[in-house]
Amino acid sequence: MSSMRENIRRYRKANALELKDVLSAISHEIGLETEMMRNSLEESWGGIVGETVARHSRPVSVENGVLKVAVTSQAWLTQTRFYTPSILKKLNTSSVPGTSGIKSITYILDISR
Repeated sequence: MSSMRENIRRYRKANALELKDVLSAISHEIGLETEMMRNSLEESWGGIVGETVARHSRPVSVENGVLKVAVTSQAWLTQTRFYTPSILKKLNTSSVPGTSGIKSITYILDISR
């Protein structure tokens, strides 16, 4: 009888999931993980691109390794494209979670800002 209980305990211990793993899987499934990364990126944006560029741009989303950035004018759309290699390098070495997987940036015009 006690060996059966031991086997059950071993099975439970071997197959137990840690709460952090369960929460991570759920947050990934519902898109919360991506939203949290975007919020962290938005908070760090000025440090990554510089304050001047940050006043005229903002990260919108990250999907499949592509960062989408909204800019305030056609001039900034053109200007920020020149900064792409530098921005990618900073993103890939930043402490913002998930940014190391960003491989490219697309820019969109957002005149609502």
